Amino acid sequence: MKEELQEVKEELQEVKKGNEQACEAVRRFEELIEEKNENVTLQGNDTISDKTETKLAKELNIIKKQVEGIQKRIENLGKKWEERENEMDEYITKKVFEIIKEKEERDRRKNNLVMHNIEEPNNMNEKELYDHDLAVCMDIFGNEIGERIEEGEIVDIARLGKKEEEGENQNRRPRCLLIKMKEPEKKWSIIKNAKKIKTTRKN
Repeated sequence: MKEELQEVKEELQEVKKGNEQACEAVRRFEELIEEKNENVTLQGNDTISDKTETKLAKELNIIKKQVEGIQKRIENLGKKWEERENEMDEYITKKVFEIIKEKEERDRRKNNLVMHNIEEPNNMNEKELYDHDLAVCMDIFGNEIGERIEEGEIVDIARLGKKEEEGENQNRRPRCLLIKMKEPEKKWSIIKNAKKIKTTRKN
């Protein structure tokens, strides 16, 4: 984006330079008119000498070309500026979206607690496993850490990753347990006392 804006800046400088050149051509044209007024030949009606007329036409043609060049540059500059504006709008929108998404992700994760080595039974369906994990967590928090957990303070519990089928790996480790707390203060209180938790939990 910085490079694109620099390009527009350089184009503006070129337009300014072209405008100065056009102004200089106009000044020369005015000088020729003054020269014509001083050297006009009176033959019945006021006429301009062929030489002066040729010089005037030449200078006028130069001015017209310079003005046309400036107009084209201004048109191109307008198009480029519009493109840069659109790109800037897209860039800002993208960045704002990324910031919002990042904040939402931080907010979503700030109450999350992950526990490892919590035994995962094989013979339970999803509902039974949820109830089992919830009961284990309540027991750990209440009896091992001494952190009283009220009803509703644990919002959700889930195992992370895909469960290995029985027989795939006899030495498989239990999946990590993701616990979503209602308040971050409770999460940090549990983490503070996590050293009291036993290394592995089994039924």
